[in-house]
Amino acid sequence: MKGFAPVLTICCAMALLVQNSAAQQLTRYQYVFPKPGSTYVSKETNIILRPGKVIDQSSVTATLIRVQGSQSGLHRGTMILSDDQRTMVYNLWAPLFENERVSVDVAPGLRAIDGTAIGGVSFRFATSVSPPASSPVQSDFQPPAASFPGGPGEQRAFVAPGDSLPADFPPLRVDTVNNPAPGELFIGGFTGVVGGTATYANYLIVADNKGKPLAYKRIGMLVNPFDYMFKEDPTGLYSYIDRTPTETNIRIVDSTFKQIDTYPKGNPATASHADFLLLPNGHALVLYFDVKTIDMSKIVQGGNPAASVMGNLIQEFDINKNVVFQWSSFDYLAITDTYEDTLAASSNRHMSEITKVDRNTGDILWRMGGKKNQFTFVNEHPENSPLYFSYPHHIQRLANGNIIFFDNGNQRKTKYSRVVEYRLDETNKTATLVWEYRHTPDIYASGQGSVQRFPNGNTLIGWGDASLLGQTAITEIHADNTLAFELTLPMGYRSMRVYRLPWKSTAPTATYTRYEMLQGNTYSFSDTTASSRTGVRVKFNEMTTIPYNSMTVQRFGIAPVAPQFAGRSPWMASQHVTLSQFGIGTLNADIFFDGTMITAATAPDRITVYQRETISAGMFSPLSTTYNSLRNEVVATTSKLGEFIFCWSDTDTLASVPKMISPTDKDSVNQKLPLAFVWNPRGSVTGYQLQVAFDSSFTTLVLNDSLLTLPTDTLKNIVSGRKYYWRVRARNYGQMSSWTAISRFTTIAPYIALTSPSGREAWQRGNQ
Repeated sequence: MKGFAPVLTICCAMALLVQNSAAQQLTRYQYVFPKPGSTYVSKETNIILRPGKVIDQSSVTATLIRVQGSQSGLHRGTMILSDDQRTMVYNLWAPLFENERVSVDVAPGLRAIDGTAIGGVSFRFATSVSPPASSPVQSDFQPPAASFPGGPGEQRAFVAPGDSLPADFPPLRVDTVNNPAPGELFIGGFTGVVGGTATYANYLIVADNKGKPLAYKRIGMLVNPFDYMFKEDPTGLYSYIDRTPTETNIRIVDSTFKQIDTYPKGNPATASHADFLLLPNGHALVLYFDVKTIDMSKIVQGGNPAASVMGNLIQEFDINKNVVFQWSSFDYLAITDTYEDTLAASSNRHMSEITKVDRNTGDILWRMGGKKNQFTFVNEHPENSPLYFSYPHHIQRLANGNIIFFDNGNQRKTKYSRVVEYRLDETNKTATLVWEYRHTPDIYASGQGSVQRFPNGNTLIGWGDASLLGQTAITEIHADNTLAFELTLPMGYRSMRVYRLPWKSTAPTATYTRYEMLQGNTYSFSDTTASSRTGVRVKFNEMTTIPYNSMTVQRFGIAPVAPQFAGRSPWMASQHVTLSQFGIGTLNADIFFDGTMITAATAPDRITVYQRETISAGMFSPLSTTYNSLRNEVVATTSKLGEFIFCWSDTDTLASVPKMISPTDKDSVNQKLPLAFVWNPRGSVTGYQLQVAFDSSFTTLVLNDSLLTLPTDTLKNIVSGRKYYWRVRARNYGQMSSWTAISRFTTIAPYIALTSPSGREAWQRGNQ
C-alpha cells in the first residue's frame, strides 16, 4: 500500500480489511503487472494478468476489467490472450495521466480450459513523472567525399575484389591470426562523441579474419544516429539498434540490409533500447534504459526533488508483439543500492550486481555482487574484496551451467578489465571462479564490452570503449589463453559488442537424398562429407509408395520462421530439419536425430521433437519422443513429413516455491468436514508434494502425497481439537523446489460468529 498512507490513516480498519482481501486474491495469480503498490509506472503501460492456468479463450473479454485513474478517469481497452494461452494483456486505448493513482479491478468470470472458475483480482499502482525531453545533439562535422558513386549513404551486402571503400569507412587492422573459431566478425562501429568531431562514420560491418569487409551499411555520423548490438538472430536474419539522442529503434534486416521488421518501444514516454534478444521460439526480450523524475529528497538527505534517475526495464514480446511480461528495477531494487552519486542518473550496472529474475513471476531469485550480495566467492583475488567484479556487461549462461561475463573493473584500485567465468551453487549461494582472462598488457574499458564462448573452447572478447584510446578492440583466445586473433579499430572508434557469427546462414548446412525406399527398412541420410551429414536416420514402419520414390533431408543451423504453438512456447535449439518426399503416400516412421548435432539443449533426454507439415508456416505440435542413450539419438514417431524442431522445458533451475492459499496460518477449521488444501504454482511446474503433520518437524505425518499434479489436496479424516502443520513444494522435471514456510491450523467445533453489526451502531433509516 505504499503511497496510500492517507487512506490507512483515515480509515485504518477498512483499509486493512481491503488489503487482506486483495492479498488473498493476488495469491491466486502467478503474475500481474504493474506490480501492486508500485509508484514509478509509465503512463503508457499496459495491464498484464497471468493466473497460472490455461485459460478458456471464450471467457476472455474486456468487460471483466476496470481500469480507473484518479485524474484521467475510466479507461477502455482491448483484452488479448497471448500465445501461451495463460497470459492476458489489456492494452489501454489512451494513456494514463502522469503522477496519478490507478486502480485495476478484474471481476470473476474467467475460466480455465478445464472449466474451473478463475477468481477476480484487484490492485493499485501509481504513474511516474516523465523526465524533460532532451534536445537532439547535432554535429556540424561534414564527412569527406566518398570514393565511390552513390555517396556515403550507400550500403554493400557484398564487397567485390578491388572494391574501394567509402572515405569515412574505419580501417580494420588485424594484429594476430592463429586458428580462430569459424565465422565472421560482426561490428557495430560508432564514435558516439557528443558535440565532438570524428573522422569515421558509424557503420554496421561484417568482416573476415583479414579485416576485409564482406558487407557494410552506413548508419550515420557521431550521434545522429549511431548503431550497436549488431548480430545474427536465431532465424538467420540480423538485428541492430540505432540510436539518436531522442529515440532508439530495433531493426531486423536481411543479408542485403533490407529492413524486414521492427519492434515497438515499450513505455515510449521514458524508455530507450539498451539490448535486444530474439528467442528461437519467436518471442523477444528487450532491455531498456528507463528514466524517471523522482523526488530524491524523500530518499536521501539533500536529494534533488526533481532528479532524473535511470533504471532498467525488461519486456518480453510474444510472437504477435504483445508485451506479456515487464520487470522494472524501480519495483525491486532500491535506488540507494547504486555506487554512483544518488543525485545523478544511474543504471543497474552501477550496482555492480548480477540479478536473477523469475521470468514467470517477476520475483528476484538471487542477487550476486554489490551492496546486497548473497553469494560467497571462492578462488577469487582477495585484493579485490569485497567487490570482486564491478560495473559488468554481457552476462550469459554457458551450456555447462556456469556464467561468463565482461568485468569492466571500474571500482578496482588498479584499473583493468577482464572476462570471468563462475561456477554457481545457487542453493548454497557460492560463486567459484573457474577461469578468467586478463590481457597483457592490461586493457581497461570504463564502459561497454562483450564476451562470446565458442564450441571449440575459444573465447571472443570485445573491449568496449577501450578502443577509443587506440587500445585493442577485439581479442580471441584459445582454451589455454593463447592468442587466436586480435584486431584494432582506429582511435576514437568503438563497438559496444562484437560477435563472431556465420554470415548468410539461411542456406542448409547439410542435404542428403535417398531413392527407392521400402517398408520395414531403416535408411541413413548422412555420409562422411560435411555438406551431406544431416544426422538423421529414418525407419519406415508402414508406407505406401510408387516406384522411384525419394526423400530429401535438410539440416539448417537456424531456428524456423515464425514458429507457432498451441500452448506455452517452449525453449528450442536454433536449428531445424526438413523432410520432403516424392512418391510416398501414407506412412508411419521413426525418425532418429543424432543427439550430438542438437546444440543448446541442457540434456538430450529432455528433448521433445515438434513438427509442422508445412515448412515455414503453421503450428508446431509435439511428437511422441524417446531417447536412445546407447546411440545418443532422439527418436520421434510421425505419420507426416515437413519441418522438425527440438524443444525442452523453459526452466533451467529449481522449481519456484508455491504460494500457500488455504488454510491460512493460525486458522481455525471445521473439524467435522474434510479439509481442502489450496496453493498456487509459481513458474513452470509438473507436480507437487504436500505434507501434513501433528508436529512442526514433520516426524508424525498424517498426509504425505508426492504424486500430486494439481495445486490442491484433501485431508478426509480430521482429529478433533488438534493442532496441525502443513507445507508444500513444487516439482519441475524431476527438480524440487524448497518447502514453503510452515503454516499451522487448529481443528475446532463448527460455529457462527456475528461480526457486523456489533450491536453498538446507531443506524440511519435508508442505509443498507
